[in-house]
Amino acid sequence: MRWAAIVVLLAAAPASAQPLRARWPADAAVTAGALVVAGLAMRIPVNEAPWVRELLPVDERVKLNFSPPAARFSDALAAVTVLGPLALQLRSGFDEAGGARALIYGETIAANLALNGVTKALVGRPRPYSYNAAARAAVERDPRDAHLSFYSGHASTTFAAAVGGAYLFSQSSDDPVARTAVWASSLMLAGATSNLRVRAGKHFYSDVLAGAAIGTGVGVLVPALHLQGQARPLLPAEWIAIGTAPLAGALLSQVLPLPERSSLQARAVPWVTGKGAGVMVAGAF
Repeated sequence: MRWAAIVVLLAAAPASAQPLRARWPADAAVTAGALVVAGLAMRIPVNEAPWVRELLPVDERVKLNFSPPAARFSDALAAVTVLGPLALQLRSGFDEAGGARALIYGETIAANLALNGVTKALVGRPRPYSYNAAARAAVERDPRDAHLSFYSGHASTTFAAAVGGAYLFSQSSDDPVARTAVWASSLMLAGATSNLRVRAGKHFYSDVLAGAAIGTGVGVLVPALHLQGQARPLLPAEWIAIGTAPLAGALLSQVLPLPERSSLQARAVPWVTGKGAGVMVAGAF
């Protein structure tokens, strides 16, 4: 079945003056360097020794999980979660302010990828599906990837994108409804993506919890460093969205039906117009 959809993360909200400071040569160099580190991390030898026990008791419940459809769906949601905030930063066009926000957002994602890539390789935790006999072919096809469970790259990247993107947006918009909507929609997608990684057998609960926490930290820290102590406080409604949206996304993704024979293929592309910004998702089942 062919399908196409538009996911709109924001109806246009004009940008306002804000204290974000971007030093283009330095920030571009940091972003490029972080991406190089993330790439080199893929060549770090991984310790493939088995683990005697898992980090949390709840992890034992998802041992043996294996669902390729859940993995593919989490990939699609991750793409939307990362590309959506990028479109939001450029909602006013490719002007200097929008370019600065996009650069800082890119630096946030790059820093997260570098930290995650190095950590996963050094820890070498077996993924849940590596214990499942039905996934033997997947393990044999890529034994290195089968030992990159801790911590979840999808969780850390989507939470870094959601938090970093929404934080940058909240500092550049005076529209309280739009600001709250961006926090809610972005974090719901991040929560759903993280939970789907558990359903897929790619990660344990402790992996996605650690990934969410670290991604959130990176998503706050990198933009905050460029605000130079001039950040405006978040609204009560924004804090409510921050506290509830990830859990809502995780719960919705838990009850989402995922037929085992599904062959989901999807692509996400950001789009920006003079009246809004969002992500177009197109694909086929």
